[in-house]
Amino acid sequence: MTEKLFQTAATIRDIPNLPAIPIAAQQILAALEKDTISMGALAKIIDTDPSLTSRIIGVANSAYFGSKRPIYTVQDAVTRVLGTNNVFSIALSVVLAGPFKANKCPGFHVELYWAQAIKTAILAQKIAPHLVTPVAGIADKSYLCGLLHNIGLLVLAHTYPDKVGQVVSIEGLEPERDIAEVEERLIGIDRRRAGAILAKKWHIPDEVVSVIEHQHDLSYRGSHWQLCHLVGLCARWAHALAMGQEVTVEPLDVAPLQLPVDTVISLVAEVRGKVSEIHKMALMLAAQ
Repeated sequence: MTEKLFQTAATIRDIPNLPAIPIAAQQILAALEKDTISMGALAKIIDTDPSLTSRIIGVANSAYFGSKRPIYTVQDAVTRVLGTNNVFSIALSVVLAGPFKANKCPGFHVELYWAQAIKTAILAQKIAPHLVTPVAGIADKSYLCGLLHNIGLLVLAHTYPDKVGQVVSIEGLEPERDIAEVEERLIGIDRRRAGAILAKKWHIPDEVVSVIEHQHDLSYRGSHWQLCHLVGLCARWAHALAMGQEVTVEPLDVAPLQLPVDTVISLVAEVRGKVSEIHKMALMLAAQ
């Protein structure tokens, strides 16, 4: 690790103006360590945080899910629309993102961050069951990993708002540029390393840490590599959707996961048709 990277990593590990992690986040993480959480226990945790409660209910009532009857409680959101796993993943992602204030970062739009996260999570969750060789728990884990895959960007936007503003500007002007290289040059660390450092500090599950750190490397074959590979591909496709580009599914990219190309293309098209509804959900999660 270079001296500049070491100093930047140390800064991220001890962000001077980082508020304490909300109690709800600690409770959800503690529940996760037990490998199981009941619907009632999850609803009780969320109900202690009015802002989180309103976002969960708002998402459940969104046009994306098309509930025929209004949702008024977290328990209804769990049982009638979202399911325990999705509510758990959304709640944890929202409370973990809460301490980061990116509104002082020029050109950074929190709703676009959430739109990318949601699209990645939805794609990963939809595609995971189509793995020819099943991987235990990958479908459930893929949604949370998709939502949190880019949390390092929030860390950097909070800690280095002006420099990340430059990164955002370059990314907009040169979308094909290697943004990790730009971040390392301007800041001393990229969003993946920053996110992994924070995830380890906050004791976020190992599979999420692996995805944050290795999603970009399709040759990675370490712990949770299938999940890393899947979320990394979905993040690429979600970015292409955000840019209004045609999504190309390369057979060589999906071959290690043994995914049928036609099925993936169909599922990406399905998500493309819901982009407007997804962006409305993103606005709800971005609300402070």
